[in-house]
Amino acid sequence: MHSNWQSVGREWLKRGTDQHLRIAVTGLRQSGKTTLVTALIDALLNWQKARLPMWEVAASGRLLGCEQSRYDLLHIPTFPYPVMREQLANGQWPQATETLNEIRLTIRYQPKGSLRQKLTPHRDLLVDLFDYPGEWLLDLPLLEQSYLQWSDNVRRNLESDPLAEPFLRKLSALDPSSNATDIPIKEITQDYRQYLVTSRKQGGYWLTPGRQLLPGELKDAPVLDFFPWVGKIATNDKQYSKHSCFKVLRQRYDYYRSHIVTPFYKEHFSRFDRQVVLVDVLDALNHGPVAVSQLQKALSEVLKSFNYGRRSLLNRLFSPRVDKVVFAATQADRITMDQYPALSLLIDDLLANAMGRLRFNGIDYQTMVTSAVVATEQGKIQNKPALRGKELSSGQWLNVFPGGVPKEVPEPHFWNTHQFDYPSFSPIATPMGSPMKHMRLDALLEYLIGDKLV
Repeated sequence: MHSNWQSVGREWLKRGTDQHLRIAVTGLRQSGKTTLVTALIDALLNWQKARLPMWEVAASGRLLGCEQSRYDLLHIPTFPYPVMREQLANGQWPQATETLNEIRLTIRYQPKGSLRQKLTPHRDLLVDLFDYPGEWLLDLPLLEQSYLQWSDNVRRNLESDPLAEPFLRKLSALDPSSNATDIPIKEITQDYRQYLVTSRKQGGYWLTPGRQLLPGELKDAPVLDFFPWVGKIATNDKQYSKHSCFKVLRQRYDYYRSHIVTPFYKEHFSRFDRQVVLVDVLDALNHGPVAVSQLQKALSEVLKSFNYGRRSLLNRLFSPRVDKVVFAATQADRITMDQYPALSLLIDDLLANAMGRLRFNGIDYQTMVTSAVVATEQGKIQNKPALRGKELSSGQWLNVFPGGVPKEVPEPHFWNTHQFDYPSFSPIATPMGSPMKHMRLDALLEYLIGDKLV
């Protein structure tokens, strides 16, 4: 008990002196969250070998070291950095996260100024990085939606998707007053879950509830046995008994929102200080207009769930707020360098609404074109910009012309004559302890934490 109080006291002291940052690495499925966290940890732990010229504390020689520290919330798994880094060492991308995990790093540095250095030879900054399945992120907007509001949102997506037509007919035929025991709720839920899985494979993003795609410890739990109501419903639902199909589904949705989503949000997502939003818009472009539209909607809705505001002593201690945001266009090594400005403009257009809310609240944000791990080589073929890399699906080395990137979200008529094909590549095997090639991780570190290392 005594050591626990000491630990809590140390953490409060760090929070109070602004020497502790919780950083959310936010992104939807396959946006590269796990790879980015792995690459950031690797760069910090191996900072003497890593190429970090834009990170001022390292470039100026004031960085003294970085090490992994104990994280005191013992019920949260530690991010498996050694396993993920070993996969990159073998030329494989890290496996997608299937549960939440965190890691704490202590960065030791010399403060700026000769007087401060004499008074304090070194200072420590605690940095917590948080990783989680992208599927779970999509559940955050449910906190503001009733069962009928959520069902209405899902219904509009189903009606615009030819894949959902058979399932939609089945749902529309349900009688809301039917006794729940007479309706195969579990079977229909399984059909809905299979639709979500199929949609995800074809580039869908707005897929909820997230834990039906990746249930984690909730696998086979009754709390996941619900689906959207898309049929007719009486204006006054008091005529339905508590055992009716409609009310049982609503009760399970409300339970899921109250007992699964709300605690997850309060324990983790409401406690962040800074945020990296990863956006893999290139993959969405590959899948077409529906995927781009769903990506835009999903990110815009999810970002409403975060607590943005200026930092002060009181909110650092009692109500943390995100005061800096990086919108990172990930996997930029899949395009040629001449297309980086266009990619940055495309992210600005895609997330214009979210960025507008940040500007209104006076929150500092920036767009960056990044690659946590660069898997290609830039070059030219017949004076045309080209890439060379090992294609992920075939394992063959290819020279490719990936093509241009639109500077804004394409209009509907654009897709009648255009399509995109940005290949995916395998990472270049990099032994443990050797610096991995990256794009702008040093600039990312400087923007996220540079102001705390002075």
